[in-house]
Amino acid sequence: MRLAGSVCAHRDGVGVLFVGRRRVHRSWAAPCRSERRRERGDHAVTRWGARARALWAVAVGLVLAVGSGPAAGAAAGAPTTWTTFLGSVSRNPVVPDGGGASPTLDVSWRFPVAPARADSIVAAPSVVGGVAYFGAMDHRVYALHVQTGKPLWSFLANNQVMSQPLVVGGRVFFGTGNKRFVGDGGSRLRGSGPSALYAVSAASGRLLWRFPVRGEAMPTPAYQAGVLYEATGGGEFYALDAASGRSLWTLHEGVVTSMSSPTIAGGMAVFGGRRHGAPSFYAVSLHTHRLAWKTPFPAAWAGTDDLSTSASNGVVYVQAPLGRNRITVEELALRLESGRQIWRRILGSGPAAYHNGEETGVAALAGGILYVGSPILPGLWALQAATGRVIWHAPLAVAVRAAPAVTGQHVYAVSAGQLFALNRATGAVVGSLVVGHRPPESNAHYGLIPCASPAPTLVGQTLLVAGGAQDVLEAVPVQRLHAVG
Repeated sequence: MRLAGSVCAHRDGVGVLFVGRRRVHRSWAAPCRSERRRERGDHAVTRWGARARALWAVAVGLVLAVGSGPAAGAAAGAPTTWTTFLGSVSRNPVVPDGGGASPTLDVSWRFPVAPARADSIVAAPSVVGGVAYFGAMDHRVYALHVQTGKPLWSFLANNQVMSQPLVVGGRVFFGTGNKRFVGDGGSRLRGSGPSALYAVSAASGRLLWRFPVRGEAMPTPAYQAGVLYEATGGGEFYALDAASGRSLWTLHEGVVTSMSSPTIAGGMAVFGGRRHGAPSFYAVSLHTHRLAWKTPFPAAWAGTDDLSTSASNGVVYVQAPLGRNRITVEELALRLESGRQIWRRILGSGPAAYHNGEETGVAALAGGILYVGSPILPGLWALQAATGRVIWHAPLAVAVRAAPAVTGQHVYAVSAGQLFALNRATGAVVGSLVVGHRPPESNAHYGLIPCASPAPTLVGQTLLVAGGAQDVLEAVPVQRLHAVG
């Protein structure tokens, strides 16, 4: 039996112990039964009886002893860190060597988020040392054993968790917030209620530090050389000491972002947002701590603030939805040092879909080719990264917003509860599988895309996807997908 748990003295850090797949909140295994909380400012101090404390220590000790912790038993060549959205600035969600589990990992399991709600899981899981970490709209971050799907711990934060957790040096970093707007005019913020950047223990989920931010911290932060970077709905760009959570510097440019995670490359942090005018992409110099460039898209109504850009060899790849009622979708390559356009490619045009109509597709870069979709247009494209030339277009029945996973001879994409395997050279569909669906009564509300599904994460020979109505994390063996092609 594997036991694991987390405990936190903060009001928004509630520990949960899992015995097998069962949550235990009120038993000897969970110190909550004998807890006594005393409010001190914005903290809640938790106390336990001697028996509960001793059993809790044994439980956490077992986690480390049996090797189910994040660093234990990692395969050679497996990632020991997860420092940016989807694991790299190429945004190709393929985990080398099975993420510390097995290069040939071939498993099937389902982990429901409770209480279930549509769109509970917004971002793909991170996989390090045989553990999958993911956040949910129930304000929690979860750690699961990637081979079995059994929960190790969960951490209750102060708001919704839409960012993908980063994992570095035995710590898990993530942000919290929601998409509600607060205020008017120049004082308008995105994100109501408390929002923060967090660091918790990767082994136990114990709170290490919390840094409150102005506005939401929904985007996945980025880590480089001991520094954690984040753009927020409060119009500020933060640089924190990752070890302590101490502020190193803050840029107050008033650029409000939504889900655009910073792309760290060439001494720059590139992200999408909006400040008193057209939606734009921005670059902040990590050396001068100032805005280095801004590339506006006057014809775009919105969407840049949701795009996490891809980058390689001094080039940043972005997508812009131009128009308002009928959207023209463009894919562009920009120079990293200046933001100037290298090439642009029109993918097509279509009607705006309510809720997702202004958002943009994230491109996965592999072998000099961009693989990208759009929430406006059904299908998936392969473009030459150097020129933007279209290699193929796969006319799928659904639009694909999330970056696909590209490996070997195949491309794996997910949208609206459907998982696809495509031939990497031709774009031909070689397998498809339904991994869930949104209740029919809500489909009309969400337009073309019932689910703006997070990216599929390929771990060995298994895909981790948000199934159901994005309220279940599901492990799907690749061979099952190909078997129904």
